[in-house]
Amino acid sequence: MGESASLLRLQEIDVELMRRDRELKELPQRERIEMARAAAKKLAAQTSKLVGSRKDLERDIADNQAERASVEESVTKTQEGLEESQTDHRALRDYEKKLTDLAKRLEKLDFDRAALEEKLEAALENEQRAAELKERITTEEQAQLAAYKSEIARIAKVVEELKAERERLTAGMDERLLARYDAACKRFKGIGVETLTGNKPSVCRVALQPSQVSDLRGSDEISECPYCHRMLVIEEA
Repeated sequence: MGESASLLRLQEIDVELMRRDRELKELPQRERIEMARAAAKKLAAQTSKLVGSRKDLERDIADNQAERASVEESVTKTQEGLEESQTDHRALRDYEKKLTDLAKRLEKLDFDRAALEEKLEAALENEQRAAELKERITTEEQAQLAAYKSEIARIAKVVEELKAERERLTAGMDERLLARYDAACKRFKGIGVETLTGNKPSVCRVALQPSQVSDLRGSDEISECPYCHRMLVIEEA
């Protein structure tokens, strides 16, 4: 392989390496993994609030039950007092009024408990939905992570092959030519070589004058573009 062909192939390899590096950074799985993790974090915060609300409801229901047991005990004691006060009309009225108040309190506790249990059922359903959503998010993250690792491995294999070819190629190239190439690539952000077929360089696309084309074709096979100053490989017309 001649110097010009080696130089062009080296440019192709380096462009492909840049493309693979960009491809690696722009893998869609990466963004999807980040989105899944952000969703999982947000869901965890929401689930924590749901669990807290559910525990509050359970505590309220327990308090309701405890208070109801206390009221029922008061009803029993009041009924016992009522039976013992059959001859005391004033005490009898007091016991009857107390029983009425206790009955209203029991009714209110039962009403409150029904509302609390309804809220608790809804809270448990919300927790269940959150758990199902967490499972779906986890499954999606794992799938995207597996795909991401697979793509990384695929790209890494291609990059390894390209670097091996580059090493073999540069081993047989003139050091001064490589130095020119490295400087041009650094200056022009990786695209330091272009070709001339006809009168237009392949990168800058500025049409050369016939005299310029004639001078270039009469010079070295690897020259320099008079406009953009990239390395210029002169191809046969």
